Amino acid sequence: MNRTLTERARSMRIHSGLPKQFWAEAVNTTSYLINRGPSVPLKHRIPEEVWIGKEVNLSWLKVFGCIAYVHIRVFKYKNGSNSVLVVKKDDYDKCNTEKPIMKMDDGDSVFKFDRSGPFFFISGNKDNSQKDQKLIVVVLAIRNHNKFPPVAVPPAPVGQTPASSPSPTKSSPSPAPATTPSPISHTTSATSLSPI
Repeated sequence: MNRTLTERARSMRIHSGLPKQFWAEAVNTTSYLINRGPSVPLKHRIPEEVWIGKEVNLSWLKVFGCIAYVHIRVFKYKNGSNSVLVVKKDDYDKCNTEKPIMKMDDGDSVFKFDRSGPFFFISGNKDNSQKDQKLIVVVLAIRNHNKFPPVAVPPAPVGQTPASSPSPTKSSPSPAPATTPSPISHTTSATSLSPI
């Protein structure tokens, strides 16, 4: 199963064009999809359906790494009784409410995700935060469609047409001409594709 997860996650991450920082997200998504796809040991039934005992709706799935748009999160709570804090990862892990990046406390707080990467939210009430009233949102980056420049083909000299394929002859083959590597040739070993 480990190899299956690794190979599928690597394939999804590379196809999407996302950097290696999204390796964990690719593995999580791969695991999610494996549990919601047909399984041979279960006679082609879906593991999630077998586990929960009802049909799973997958109509909302999107392509991994697809373009997403800015999302606005609205937090609703009783005004004055709580607040929402945007914090750093370390403060999120420790439920530290002392040094928030941003504090929202009006009862109907709106937060706009304006960059890619992780966002960490905790309750402004330390007791609630320690009871797991916290949230992580990861915003994925937009895919870069033009990673490599297109290959330019030099035009034929004026007044000449491109030569047709040579007809086979009985003479001995001539040695191959020396070539220089293309500036866009890409050879990578499988080991260089590992997450870290």
